[in-house]
Amino acid sequence: MTTLSLNVGNFITLRLTPNNYPLWREQALALAESQDMVGHLTNEDPAPTKYTSAESSTPQLTDAFIAWRKSDRLLRGWIIGTLSEETLGLVVGLDTAHAVWEALKNAYAQDSQEREFTLRQQVTYLRKEDNTTITEHIRTFKGLCDNLSAIGKPVPDQEKVFCLLTSLGPHYETFTTTMLKPPRPSYSELVSQLQNFDQRRNWFSNHTDIPTPSLTHQMAFYGQQQQRLQPNSPGYHGPSPKFTSNGRGFQAQQQRDSSSATSQRRPPPPGERRMTPAERDKYREQQCQYCGMMGHIAKICWWVPKKPTQQDEIPHALAALTLDNTIIDTEWTTDTGASNHMTGKSGMLTNIRKYSGADSVLIGDGSSMPILAIGIVTDSSSPPCLTPLLPITTHNPEMHLQNSSPIESSPDYPPIIESHTSEGDNEFHEFPNNTGSSETFPSQEPHVPDNLHITAPSIIIETPDSSHHNPVLSAPLVHSMVTRSKLGVVKPNPNGMLVLCMSSTARGEDRYYDFVLKETNFTKLCSSKSMLTVNDSFPGPVIIVRKGDTAFVNVHNHGNYGVTLHWHGVKQPRNPWSDGPNYITQCKIPPGTNFTYKVIFSDEEGTVWWHAHSDWTQSSVHGAIVILPAEGTTYPFPQPDAEEIIVLASWYTGHVNEMLHEDLSVGSDLPRADAYVINGQPGSFYNCCSAETNYKLIVDYGKTYLLRIINAAVNSELFFAIANHNVTVVGMDGKYLKPLSTSFLAISPGQTMNVLFTADQRLGHYYMAVTQYVTVDIVPANDFLSRLRSLASKEHPVNVPLNITTHMFIETSQKEIACPNASCQSMDGNRISSALNNFTFQNPYMDILLAYYRNISGIYSADFPNKPRVFFNFTGDNLTTANYTTPAIATKVKMLDYNETVEIVFQGTNTLDGSVNHPMHLHGYSFYVIGSGLGNFNNETDPQSYNLVDPPELNTIRVPKRGWVTVRFQASNPGVWLWHCHLTKHLTWGMKTAFIVKGGGTPETSILDPPPYMPRCEKSFVNYIQEFDDHSGENKNKLSGV
Repeated sequence: MTTLSLNVGNFITLRLTPNNYPLWREQALALAESQDMVGHLTNEDPAPTKYTSAESSTPQLTDAFIAWRKSDRLLRGWIIGTLSEETLGLVVGLDTAHAVWEALKNAYAQDSQEREFTLRQQVTYLRKEDNTTITEHIRTFKGLCDNLSAIGKPVPDQEKVFCLLTSLGPHYETFTTTMLKPPRPSYSELVSQLQNFDQRRNWFSNHTDIPTPSLTHQMAFYGQQQQRLQPNSPGYHGPSPKFTSNGRGFQAQQQRDSSSATSQRRPPPPGERRMTPAERDKYREQQCQYCGMMGHIAKICWWVPKKPTQQDEIPHALAALTLDNTIIDTEWTTDTGASNHMTGKSGMLTNIRKYSGADSVLIGDGSSMPILAIGIVTDSSSPPCLTPLLPITTHNPEMHLQNSSPIESSPDYPPIIESHTSEGDNEFHEFPNNTGSSETFPSQEPHVPDNLHITAPSIIIETPDSSHHNPVLSAPLVHSMVTRSKLGVVKPNPNGMLVLCMSSTARGEDRYYDFVLKETNFTKLCSSKSMLTVNDSFPGPVIIVRKGDTAFVNVHNHGNYGVTLHWHGVKQPRNPWSDGPNYITQCKIPPGTNFTYKVIFSDEEGTVWWHAHSDWTQSSVHGAIVILPAEGTTYPFPQPDAEEIIVLASWYTGHVNEMLHEDLSVGSDLPRADAYVINGQPGSFYNCCSAETNYKLIVDYGKTYLLRIINAAVNSELFFAIANHNVTVVGMDGKYLKPLSTSFLAISPGQTMNVLFTADQRLGHYYMAVTQYVTVDIVPANDFLSRLRSLASKEHPVNVPLNITTHMFIETSQKEIACPNASCQSMDGNRISSALNNFTFQNPYMDILLAYYRNISGIYSADFPNKPRVFFNFTGDNLTTANYTTPAIATKVKMLDYNETVEIVFQGTNTLDGSVNHPMHLHGYSFYVIGSGLGNFNNETDPQSYNLVDPPELNTIRVPKRGWVTVRFQASNPGVWLWHCHLTKHLTWGMKTAFIVKGGGTPETSILDPPPYMPRCEKSFVNYIQEFDDHSGENKNKLSGV
């Protein structure tokens, strides 16, 4: 029984404010628990029957209700008595303790995905301020975690460890590095050790005159501390600056001054000796004139610089090699200590000039090789190149490569030193080829802007000039060299290199590529596997063209199963034969054969991409397409200083297609990625990964970079951000946009974005971060989409169709198909499917394009409906009955007349309580996104908000879960064009259809003739949807799809 003499202040010491709800809640719960009254707060102890059941003219309150009301009002009074004035207004008029409790919870701990996302962002990007103590910082961090816990989204213990360590900043780098080594501590252990570390740190700073070192990432390697220069030699600057580092892999070192004479004896540096007992006695009372320490003189001081010999430099080179060997790609080899980049092929250089200096290249056995010439790279390298985590290193633009010319704008790499084996020879010989490759490389660069730097993902070490930097670096530096092997000259593989062949014509130039599909071994996440790649690279080679060009890509299938390739975002005018989707426009290229795609570029400009379009081979077979402005034109924004390609992708530790077919055979959900990679590299926090396995991008302070970002992940919509930096979106899906400044990108599978990024923060390391947002509130993503606008300029006009001839309303939904005897492993023994307007697409026996072109009947039916069979509350809950969840199975397509204008409203649904976003992609076209919103589409009010002036022109659009989006396009490209969800599992489950656009009656408006060879379809293919009864009342559908 509750006592009225209870002192509430003993339990609840805080008055509730908007900032302390988690702490106040814990105290309030403790009070309620002590009095056995928690049920009043949670409504687990609801009010009993209020009135007696006796028949009477005046109702009587029951005794149970009176007792319950007394306790409830008492608890309500206790709670209200602890509220501040600003929170009291929230509970005015509420009669029960439960109502008050819920009102406060909804105000300060509402369980919304938007709040969760905001709090998680604050946890992720929290950084310790210089003027805050470590105790205050931990309290702030814990407050954010408590807020997440209060809304039922607690932060896992290990995640708290990583986030707290990340938030500490550079002054705690040594501590952070130590804590991240396994075994990692728990959060409570970390907090205890961090507080102890900070106490020791503060004690030392208050009880010693030894200054705290100034630690920067631009310091030289520890091996350089042993470099010796005579006082009269060049570069000697006296004893004041001493090297130290707090970076990963270094032990903390303290500077020395006169106050450290009594410090503990330390071991001598390499090559030095200890004093003899006689010398110790002799110099015991003498002070060194150089280092200031007692007990020796300068003549025998370990720290007096001496001029290094070549033998001294060798271990330093090897130390640099070890510490900076961050090149992951096997097509790069790391040499043993030369100080610049070099190549053995003179044909790869332009602006070659004889080198007349005295420097040479130091190699592993200690001997040296002369430098013959200096030149600049001219090959257009094709970088292949998700983790969720990824560092960028910023360095000083005043730094330059020692012993070479200053860095010039080049299409690939900084200047390269070419080495030669004989001295005094004026001819340009080549290094012996030890790669076993017979590839040759053209010596001329394709036509690209001078500022286009599509660089390979390697670390380029740039040595600072001694006049600009710490004097300790003025000694001759020897550091690791990145040498490009023959296979590495054109990344990711010479087979993917752009070759200019024909003279320029009005329609552009013809470009030729060879793609070799074959199994390649990769090791990531503690395991190795073989997977299908193009030209042995992941991601695959980059195609570089100009607007209006045509590319011929000869695909040689040396793999174990058939594959098709799709050129995502390329409209292929009148040429559906080379579009690529399996069973829509072609059949798979069989193993041991080849097929040449003719890729026709028209008005696209910016970044698109290519990928496999059969099974789930896309997960490893994909790459970027860079479409430069037409000759004589330029970007509609200021020229960037350089460009980088960023490919976000999924990584599976197993063989993707084997897992796919295994899961399909039992009707279960499809495999999820084990990691996300950026340019083929996972982030630091995955198993068997570290900072050394990250993709790294080195940028110059103050310079602006064009990032070409591609989401190639098979099933994941992603947020992308760069720590402490905003980006400006200037293009998307091969079209330009009005500049949009944002702190993050919301990018769906299949989408591409061009963003400008300026390295305007202080020098240091900054993470590029990628996170999946399937379960995160869609409000930020929808807000991002709503702010996109077309450039709408004279050079890039907007032509939104205004007079619509075909209106379509398409519901996108998840469904389930009954299995015989409920034998499948999904819900209720059924198998999962997806549908458009309640039709799950059935792959036919042969491709639809050939059937249409040759008038072959029985392959498809041209009656895909313009609207759902029945309208209902698409975004409601509990949509689990068969009326909503059981689709018809058929091969239905939509027929359109030439130049027909089409408006499609896509409505997201919540059938099976499985509401997700659907990134819908249309082949052969781009479309204008004129409107979007949440909830059910309202045909009367929503069109009033359509943007018909400058809507974005895209080829892939995310239909928001429980929301809608409206698009328009003109059907002016004859052919058969797939329209599907780009979540690969939904495509596999049947969320697709095709538009057949008829010709316009003239040769110029008709489909091109087919190429002389097209791959034949296999009739024995394994289809996802076997012969199931259609429980919706339609005809039973066979594999023919009719």
